[in-house]
Amino acid sequence: MSDTSARPTGGNHLSKEEVALRLSKRLCYILRYGAVKSGLHVNEHGFVPVEELIKLPMLKWHSKEEILQELSTSISTRNVNRFELLEQNGEILARAVYARNFEKAPVSTENQESQIDSLYDVCLQKIMDNLNDYDLSDFQDEHTIRIMIYRLKSQKKLNMKGLKVLLVPTLENLDFEGLYLTENIFKLMWNNCPNLKELSLKNCGYIVTDTILIQILKKLPKIEILNVAFCNHLTDKTLETIVKYIPQIKELNLNKINNFSEEAIIKFLSSTHKLKRLDVYNLRTTEQGRVKILQYIRSHGIKFICRGFENEDVAPEMPAYL
Repeated sequence: MSDTSARPTGGNHLSKEEVALRLSKRLCYILRYGAVKSGLHVNEHGFVPVEELIKLPMLKWHSKEEILQELSTSISTRNVNRFELLEQNGEILARAVYARNFEKAPVSTENQESQIDSLYDVCLQKIMDNLNDYDLSDFQDEHTIRIMIYRLKSQKKLNMKGLKVLLVPTLENLDFEGLYLTENIFKLMWNNCPNLKELSLKNCGYIVTDTILIQILKKLPKIEILNVAFCNHLTDKTLETIVKYIPQIKELNLNKINNFSEEAIIKFLSSTHKLKRLDVYNLRTTEQGRVKILQYIRSHGIKFICRGFENEDVAPEMPAYL
């Protein structure tokens, strides 16, 4: 194979940097969404064999060395590794570190307009229809658990009975967005899911208060990513709680909440040393406060989302809507 830098997809008009960017985007798609659909063998922890990965047509313009290099060194805008490599039984495996949500590979009949469910989907639906018959407490496939939670939530069938089965120690990522929650559900969550690193309570209504958040974060000290956007009962007290119980917080979404003061946000920024992204789009700021905030986020590499900031360090989008 000739030098890949001279043979980028779509012609030789791309620079090496552009080719590397394409490789990163393609690896992100495959290892987050397309591995199953592409026919790769995906284990229960989301890892795929690199030897299979490099043979995909989408990656044919890149050498094995280039792909391994990208898997080893690619850093996201959040300043964390995008991918993870693992050597097991003489084989190199790779996976995306976060946001894995594999698209299914449909089984088609000869009539291309019709599709039948895969065996995986049939089995999954059977389990979801009879959750009370199963004990998943030792089940290690977090991806499958999350799929069941997502599908039941979409079908508006996710209830306390189902959560008693599905909330298990394997879970590191839990999305309760828009659900009607109770204190009993929260108790179940912190008792059964001690390894949670990412939690979304976005738009969960009146139940999410400063008081309940103290209990949640005290019981779940490993959380690194927290989304409480649209939870309008939270106040500056929540920021103090986060600093006290999860000082390792990397991402915090407080979008569409009007209760936080500029002073409290500035104090929060100076008290969290691993923070990489903060969304306080509705925060009311003063000119003096903006100067302090900009100085801090620039020196610490924090992505800061806030209305009224026109700066390269501030994302133009409103991530709560993404």
